[in-house]
Amino acid sequence: MDETIDRRRLLAGLSALGATAIAGCTGGDGEADTEDGSDGGESGGDDAGDGTTTESEESTGTSAQDGGTEPIRIGSPQGLTGRYSSVAQPVADAVRLAQQEVNDAGGIGERELEISVEDVGWTVEEARPVVDKMLNVDQVPLLLGLTSGILEPLWDDIQSAETPVISGYPGSTFLDERGGDSGTPEDLSDDQWVWRTIASYTIRLLGMAHYLQEERDAETLAIFTGSEPGDQSQASAMRRAWEGLGGEVVTEVTYRKDQSDFRTPLTELYESTFDAVYFSTPQADLSKIGQQWNELGYSDGDEIVVVTNGALSQEVFQPYFEGVLQASSKPAGPVKEEFEERFGEFSDKEPNVWTYANWDAAMVGALAMERAVQTEGEITRETIQRSIGPVAREGGTTVTSFEEGKTELQDGNEVNYDGAASATEFDAYGNVSAAVNVQQFGESGETSVLQTVSLETLTELLPQVSE
Repeated sequence: MDETIDRRRLLAGLSALGATAIAGCTGGDGEADTEDGSDGGESGGDDAGDGTTTESEESTGTSAQDGGTEPIRIGSPQGLTGRYSSVAQPVADAVRLAQQEVNDAGGIGERELEISVEDVGWTVEEARPVVDKMLNVDQVPLLLGLTSGILEPLWDDIQSAETPVISGYPGSTFLDERGGDSGTPEDLSDDQWVWRTIASYTIRLLGMAHYLQEERDAETLAIFTGSEPGDQSQASAMRRAWEGLGGEVVTEVTYRKDQSDFRTPLTELYESTFDAVYFSTPQADLSKIGQQWNELGYSDGDEIVVVTNGALSQEVFQPYFEGVLQASSKPAGPVKEEFEERFGEFSDKEPNVWTYANWDAAMVGALAMERAVQTEGEITRETIQRSIGPVAREGGTTVTSFEEGKTELQDGNEVNYDGAASATEFDAYGNVSAAVNVQQFGESGETSVLQTVSLETLTELLPQVSE
């Protein structure tokens, strides 16, 4: 598989990072776990599995779905309404497609899979009662989804419920040293039950900092950031990367939540001189910031402008944003194109980066359940948790679909899933990594890749920003 030689060293380096920025990725973060941040329409595709999860057969919540012929029911909390609903719509369709493909391959063991896709909006206030119902009433053995801004406030609840969560949304540095199975899948005592199939902000912004310093000769950086946890998380990651690679952060200006006039903080920012500026803001704020930034004449400067991935799109693009950069862990897994073809036949939505990563999450979850059946004879929270790491780490037979993996597992072999977003190799904290694309916006808002910072390069650089 591509770029696997140094993956374990890279992920081990990530594990050494201090989680200095406790941050969320939704509702006010720079990326808001979204590519476009716009409000979406109705969900397309097959509606199978989009019902209300029913209560489990037993009350313990750990072995409610052992044996029998009843469908295996798991939960998928998605932000189908609210500020970033357009992001969740294709993700929900990917989850539904996963359900269909698993059942077309014969299901989990001999049982059908039912994935309950339920709306949790984009705030923890909306999400808490739905997630609580899934964990404690429905007692599902697995959750697929949850953004950082929801997952982090519910962290203790998830840990108390000891329910595995696999998500392709959260990039937050909060998870750099949280989650996974500590590399000891058989021992649950040191587990933290959360896994993510998308790369951390730490990786993405390390790639950007490297590009700016090495290819653009930038030495000084200014940071303009919102006060929301996600904004702060990404600002912190950029600052650590920049300073770790030898650059200087000359100023950092934070604006208030729900601020609409940005002239004063922008003026404060531009009192300093710098080679590059990083805007850690969500799309809704960047649109207003950009307008006032342009009106004040700052868009005519020579500094290199970088925005959070997802904060700028063609829908809100203006001429003064031409030349702006963003760092993206662009989907580049071994089955990216195959997934796109199948998804295009299933859904009328355009996939975003989180669609690929959440597809991988669903595939890993299905394979973990199949492994639990084959190795332990039952589907429980514990048996799934013990199987997540083993189906997505080096060592087993490489598979790229549930059907392939099921056949190998039934034959008594271990498997290693390669995905659509990345090769999906979990480290001890349940993190994955990927190469970073430095993208530039053109005159019509389209993006082009200026450089891809390889996984090998990131592996070599990471110790310089480790704490």
